[in-house]
Amino acid sequence: MLPFANSLAVIGNVSVSTLVNALENSVSRIQPGGTGTDGRFVQIAGFEFDYDRSLAAGSRIVEVSLADGTEIWSAAEGELFSGEFDIATNSFLAGAGTPDGYNFDILVAGGQKRQRT
Repeated sequence: MLPFANSLAVIGNVSVSTLVNALENSVSRIQPGGTGTDGRFVQIAGFEFDYDRSLAAGSRIVEVSLADGTEIWSAAEGELFSGEFDIATNSFLAGAGTPDGYNFDILVAGGQKRQRT
């Protein structure tokens, strides 16, 4: 059971570039000293990413890899994986979004959204 009457929402057909954009948003307000996350830092599972907080916001993600170590994106090489992903989140984040920028209707333009109750 999720709080606030949320339900589980699955957003399908998420491209690597869209995933990287969401990750960029999650680290966009971290200051060089490591403060200022503003509640944005994304909680993830099934993959990992490296970022450099000294770089400009929007260019901080360095590398994204699946949990098995398969690299799917790097700043040096771009997309290294041609597949798409499903993202599970709650219905609030998948719908109208929040003040911290996680509006998946915008981030996942054209994606397929399914809700479970």
